[in-house]
Amino acid sequence: MKKTAELSALILAGGRATRMQEQDKGLLLFNKKPLVSYLIDRFSPQLESISISCNRNFEQYQQFGYPLVRDQQSDFAGPLAGIDAGLSACTTPYMLVIPCDMPLLPEDLIGRLWQPIVDCADDGIITVADDGQQLQVLVMILPVECRPSIQQYLETGQRSVHGWLKTQSVTRVLFNDAASSFININSLAELTEQESAHD
Repeated sequence: MKKTAELSALILAGGRATRMQEQDKGLLLFNKKPLVSYLIDRFSPQLESISISCNRNFEQYQQFGYPLVRDQQSDFAGPLAGIDAGLSACTTPYMLVIPCDMPLLPEDLIGRLWQPIVDCADDGIITVADDGQQLQVLVMILPVECRPSIQQYLETGQRSVHGWLKTQSVTRVLFNDAASSFININSLAELTEQESAHD
């Protein structure tokens, strides 16, 4: 895929990571490399720009050389708050959202998520990856014009990305041929297991 001036990315790395003993997930080493680096290395050649959503360890994240965005809500309000912050700083019409704990995402992810947007006359389309078993709600491309809807949803006290997406028109993009690429690392045990599998 050639770079498109219409698309930038947000890497979500702003969670508390309670199942990781509250270690900063994006900075954890996966086969000697920070998790967030896998996504930067894989997708930066395909994107106009990348930002990292983080809520702590800012100096460590600055070393990657990309803009950082912080939740406007306090107390680790969840990934939807991170997406809202990312959209507020986004300078392109569309934003790719990817979580830092999926270091194996397929290289053709962007092209496949972007194609329905190219094909559709509706400027408001949201494309979300489906691994063949479930919707991967933190792997999507959405237009920046979605931000007011997200803000209204957050103002009601709701925080669920899945819940917000239910209020939107969503196009599923099937990745059942690459389901194993959507493994997310949620615990130190899973980190060790995946390191052994992909050493």
